[in-house]
Amino acid sequence: MLRLENVSKYYGTQKQSYRGVEKINLTIKEGEAVAIVGTSGTGKSTLLNVMSTIDRPTSGQVWLDDMNLTSAKKRERSKIRLNNFGFVFQKFNLIGGLNVYDNIVMPAVFAKNKVDYEWVDKIIEELGIKDIQRKAPNMISGGEQQRVAIARALVNHPKIIFADEPTGNVDTVNSENVADILFEQGRKNGCSLVIVTHDMDIAKRADRIIRLDDGQIVA
Repeated sequence: MLRLENVSKYYGTQKQSYRGVEKINLTIKEGEAVAIVGTSGTGKSTLLNVMSTIDRPTSGQVWLDDMNLTSAKKRERSKIRLNNFGFVFQKFNLIGGLNVYDNIVMPAVFAKNKVDYEWVDKIIEELGIKDIQRKAPNMISGGEQQRVAIARALVNHPKIIFADEPTGNVDTVNSENVADILFEQGRKNGCSLVIVTHDMDIAKRADRIIRLDDGQIVA
């Protein structure tokens, strides 16, 4: 479903540049859970950003089914992200001026999609955040904020959820709960999951582990 062909990403200028990732060939299958692991600075987040069109590769191509994401213009890539991808970030990235419910439906509004209120109510119920849906993000716990972020990632029925260190800002108990929810929701809703993590216990729950070293896949 998602395919990277000889993808490299460099930062800096032509005279002085450094490698993010280099010559990555990778396919993410429909419904597959993939963990990306490696030490700090090996290119894990760079790879995720390129895969999800947040960043454009320096060379190579990224495909979603038969769509060439690399050649798409910025506005088109944004539309593709909103309609096909869900994102869960380490720092949650919730909007303080919106309550929990409005944060969850925001991607559907931005995509100019008709909000599937029945679906929203279902994921709110399944994630156990019904009682906090009218609260502001700063009035709920870190674990609750992460559940809200997961609900937001699911709102547009994504083909792929990208999660960048999603348990990095929560304690051990909530870390396990977040991992449970991500893997369960991915499999229940038939969407693929790409998770960047330093936690090997979480990585081992994926269908496949991709290990990076110095910007290249080594295992």
